[in-house]
Amino acid sequence: MDPHQSRPQSPLDETQGPDSAQEATEGARSDDVEGADELYADAIDEYLTGPNYGRGLNLLHKAEESRRTDDVGRTEELYRQAIDAYRVGLHDAQGLGSSTQRPRAGAPGAAQDVNRSFSESILAGADYGLGVGIAGFASSLIDQGRLAEARRLLEEIVSPETDHQLVWVQYQHVLLAQGDVDRLCWAIATELANKKGEYPRGTTAERIVEFARRAEKASDMDVARALVGRALETARDEGDVGGRWAALGLSGVILEKAGATGDALRVWRDAFEEGSIDAVTVERLAMHLEKRKDYTALTELIDAALQRGFPASIEHKLRTRRERCRARSVGEKPQEVPTFTERAGQGTFTCIFQTQVKPPVVHIHISGSIARCFCAWRDRGSIVDLDLLTGREVRRVDGLPGASRYAVSPDGWALGTKRTGPVGQGATYLCFFRPDGTLARRTSVPDGNTEVAYAAASWYVGCRDGYLYAFEAGGDLRWRWPVPGSEGEYEDAYQRPNPYFVAADSDVVVCSNHGSIYALSRDGALLPATSGPSRGQVLVHDAPGDAKEVQGLGLAGGWPMALHGDGSVAAEWRYGILSLFSGGVETGSVEVEIGPTGLRLLGDWVVMWSGRSVRVVDSHGTTVWEVELAKYIETLEVADDYIVCRAGPVVAFTRARTAGSDASA
Repeated sequence: MDPHQSRPQSPLDETQGPDSAQEATEGARSDDVEGADELYADAIDEYLTGPNYGRGLNLLHKAEESRRTDDVGRTEELYRQAIDAYRVGLHDAQGLGSSTQRPRAGAPGAAQDVNRSFSESILAGADYGLGVGIAGFASSLIDQGRLAEARRLLEEIVSPETDHQLVWVQYQHVLLAQGDVDRLCWAIATELANKKGEYPRGTTAERIVEFARRAEKASDMDVARALVGRALETARDEGDVGGRWAALGLSGVILEKAGATGDALRVWRDAFEEGSIDAVTVERLAMHLEKRKDYTALTELIDAALQRGFPASIEHKLRTRRERCRARSVGEKPQEVPTFTERAGQGTFTCIFQTQVKPPVVHIHISGSIARCFCAWRDRGSIVDLDLLTGREVRRVDGLPGASRYAVSPDGWALGTKRTGPVGQGATYLCFFRPDGTLARRTSVPDGNTEVAYAAASWYVGCRDGYLYAFEAGGDLRWRWPVPGSEGEYEDAYQRPNPYFVAADSDVVVCSNHGSIYALSRDGALLPATSGPSRGQVLVHDAPGDAKEVQGLGLAGGWPMALHGDGSVAAEWRYGILSLFSGGVETGSVEVEIGPTGLRLLGDWVVMWSGRSVRVVDSHGTTVWEVELAKYIETLEVADDYIVCRAGPVVAFTRARTAGSDASA
């Protein structure tokens, strides 16, 4: 399939070609720059809500739903229809983009850049949709074992210019399954050459080793050996020492599986003495030394490895093995070892405790000297209170319903939510908890929930059924209000207007969707409202000449950010840059490649976390502390001087009193 072929025929032809793009182009040829820009925005809306783009999205949703029912024939037909719709949509986008790329008479350079950005964005969106459709269809074929068909489908769009990650993922999966080593290595190198954004990671040799490892685990040793050989060649040609060490580590595993343990140990030992930082190499060497009970050599090996900067997960395993062997050698019980490694600012924070809590902790709320852990496993839930000074469990309430997300009010009431299906296919359970941790009420809303807000002893819950629900703190329904346009039938549940963003204060609740803002009184009466001058601010005109400010609308669903107590932005991450603010003025910035999972304020410091890492920066962007945990951070909370997270165990840190006055607010 060539996405740039002549435009296919469509049963929806009479509605193609947004008029706004033509009007915008005419405006661009004149001096009416502002008018043209408004029309370009209209053209985007027309395209994204138009019949082909929307039809492709709707068909894709239906194909995924059909796939879950194992209806192979219907799934295949829906995927084909979605791909055809996206083909037509891509042609429309090309025409739209071409018309908007014409020079604009009298427009400054910045306006020309906006024009180019517009055309590039709609083309990227259309191309992405086509890629999603083809990758989804290929995945369905792969699940059925129809590898040759999946490969033919993917090769219709795979080229040196392809930068769609999902397409490459499915294509490389097929090539590995077919054992086509040459084509797989080409695909890996080509994807890396064209990568955009965060993925894929690693060098070409390291990526080849990843696929070799998959083949080894599947016991396809011929393919694994061939890929390791190619990885070694690539690492040599590119001067990639890390890739070479990764390939040697896996080659030792292959030798070990073939019964050549001595050869494997020689490969690993030589690589480690060379300076290898490959985890497989050091772990296999340590395992064999422990088996031989050569604890002295094992301790020397691990001590050397811990100086090389291995990931915290590997360092934790090595420390655990070393402590186990030490305890055996003296007949003692092994002591607990830290599940984290400080990477910067050692001594700025101190670990108070690390402790296992069951069921798994989903959410943590800090109140005074207590860390309240909301725990859930499937349908079972518990609330466990930990003493922040000792880590000791001081209270537990079991036998509660489980939830996947929790929100906690300043006065201790809590709301847990748990969806039962995708949007349009299942209710959301709501569990209301009293401040003492006991269940007050369990109820539900008819569809997936959106945002939740709390104010003045009331919970406000947005729902994808189009209604905003108001509950008492204990769960009694006060009222519900429909977003305009939400009532009636919608073929695609995702298109139904709903209160997607929700914020509230003592006497007003505000919500928004598709750019429309609504405000209601505590009794559910509609009030006039407009956007305020700052992001997330809504002005509610509840009396003539009087405007009430409500802060924070939509901020939680956008870029990661932290807010000051007055609702103004304290920190925000965008496009790899974390910016810090005070009083609306930027005080500093720092590069942060990966968007953080969350941002929190700790006095004047900002705490950010992502994956396994927690990083604290001051108001100028300087790193004051960084820690890496052995497992992924599932939830994290900050209050007073405490940082408490669940990354396997619950781990609590407190700021050292001598850490500086910048965080003493």
